[in-house]
Amino acid sequence: TSQKYLQVLGQKLQSTFGGILKVNPRLFTRNKITSKDVYRVNVYFELISYKRGDIVKHNDHLFRVIDTGKHIAGVNIMTGKNTSFSCKEKVEVLEKRTAEVIKEYPNIEILNPETYQPMKIENKKKASMGDHIDIVIYEGKAYAF
Repeated sequence: TSQKYLQVLGQKLQSTFGGILKVNPRLFTRNKITSKDVYRVNVYFELISYKRGDIVKHNDHLFRVIDTGKHIAGVNIMTGKNTSFSCKEKVEVLEKRTAEVIKEYPNIEILNPETYQPMKIENKKKASMGDHIDIVIYEGKAYAF
């Protein structure tokens, strides 16, 4: 029943889970005694399809999501640089997999969990032979995070 409570609730949802928040006041009527406008407020909250720790593709770059809110903060998997983008922009969520390291010198290679063929890790990651690491396969290339 309270307009302020509804707006605060929408802001808390957005800061906690991240998403799109729209607040729209609408003129409902005019008070005949005081001649003031009476407004009703609509709050629209849309939850995003990804959360912290997910790997997303945005503008042909892969990011690990580290924070959600009005803007999404992420770390570029290839360069390690932090960046942010709007949650309204379209992104593709990639599937995380676990793979075993089979070779560590000169480049780290893993055993592809789908085809059981060796694959080179495209980004730099420290791992020793026999370790299980989290990977993402994108366009036939493996990236560790």
